[in-house]
Amino acid sequence: MRRLPKFVQICLRLAVSLLLFAALFILGKIDLTECLKIAAKANPQYLTITISLVVVTIIISALRWQRLAVAVGLHQPLWRFVQYTFVGAFFTLFLPATLGSDVSRAVSLSKNTGQPGVATYSVLADRVIGLFVLLMLGAVSLSFCPDQKLVPFFLKITIVVGTLAMLPILNFLPQLSMRLLGEGNWLTKQLHGPCAEVYWNDRGVVVVALLLSLLMHTVFVLSHAVLAQSLGITNVPLWYFFFMHSSVVMFALIVPNISGIGVREFGYTYFLTQAGVNQALAASYAIMWLGLTLGNSLLGGAVYLLGHFQIEKEQEESTA
Repeated sequence: MRRLPKFVQICLRLAVSLLLFAALFILGKIDLTECLKIAAKANPQYLTITISLVVVTIIISALRWQRLAVAVGLHQPLWRFVQYTFVGAFFTLFLPATLGSDVSRAVSLSKNTGQPGVATYSVLADRVIGLFVLLMLGAVSLSFCPDQKLVPFFLKITIVVGTLAMLPILNFLPQLSMRLLGEGNWLTKQLHGPCAEVYWNDRGVVVVALLLSLLMHTVFVLSHAVLAQSLGITNVPLWYFFFMHSSVVMFALIVPNISGIGVREFGYTYFLTQAGVNQALAASYAIMWLGLTLGNSLLGGAVYLLGHFQIEKEQEESTA
């Protein structure tokens, strides 16, 4: 079956994002004006804490990526990785799901190191480790669920099975590829390449990356909980935010979308409503999180422009 052209794929993903976002208010019969009024009354102190926590997660994420990049010989200062991570957030506005961020980060790192292949490996390792910890947190959070009806059964099965399957697959992927695909297969060669083997053999690097990922996701979930506090949502337990965050990210990876828009708002509204939050209040939460996400992306755009200006300045000075 022929694949659709990239432009058509992006248009379809954008259409899905917009339809899901519109359906939230049209089919859900939610008054957007009322939601905006609720959001305008949010506690500014809690909002400030939320924004600060989001920035902290970006720094921790950049530190995790730096550790993985250094392991394969790509030495750059931490502030560079923070810069690349912010710029990656900007490019998620234009490409499906998290693809824009990953491509942008790989390109940015390869430009400064001259090793595109190695840079790509570091980004892939960073993404896979982050996803595994996210699924693990979602599965663990279910053990704190006092009401089994609060979480749909199919979600429980999906997250638990996905987590249990991911651990042995990631741990034995090179061996599995060798047995199932053969030594001459392209994937097998990549998994047994010098860069990839660093992540299979150096357990210390992987453990540090896992711990940093655990810290990052924990802080990120705390930012969700604090944002809820800013709107007066106090009846949702912390474990539920872990589960909600894991589920929404998983859906954003499966359902076609652009930058998670539509899927994220629909998901947050659904899960908070399931937890007993008023539908308009839940939608207000989703809209505020969308605003934070877009603000972070626009900040990444500013970092991108300033970074290019700095590169041009350095080039002018070097040729003067």
